[in-house]
Amino acid sequence: MGIAHRDWARRGGRSAGAAELAVHIAEVRQSDLVRLEALVRGTVLPRTHPNTTARRRVLEALGEAGGLCTARTVEMSSGDVILCTRKAGHYDPDDLPGSSAGGRTGRPGGWHLAGGAIWSDIGAAGYPHTAV
Repeated sequence: MGIAHRDWARRGGRSAGAAELAVHIAEVRQSDLVRLEALVRGTVLPRTHPNTTARRRVLEALGEAGGLCTARTVEMSSGDVILCTRKAGHYDPDDLPGSSAGGRTGRPGGWHLAGGAIWSDIGAAGYPHTAV
């Protein structure tokens, strides 16, 4: 039975109807949030690539970004703040980007990564973990 078909007067008058309406609205909102979370987990999250800002934003929206690195830097040309997208604890300044026995690998090593940006804590525009 829909909310419009309820007999509000028999259930305690106007104030009881308002209370029931408030409860119903809260239940609808909660069910909408549950459906939205399921959509994000089932559709959006699997389509994001690892170590991207889009994935970090999805994880933040789901409340699951706590395990990500907190280091950030500033993109000098735009002034945008970029947050590292790797897992917390990854940072190793001695593991240089692209270093390996075979030469350049294109990997970030132990440095911070977000999309195509790679940086260390000692960069002029970098904010290491301890600054956040």
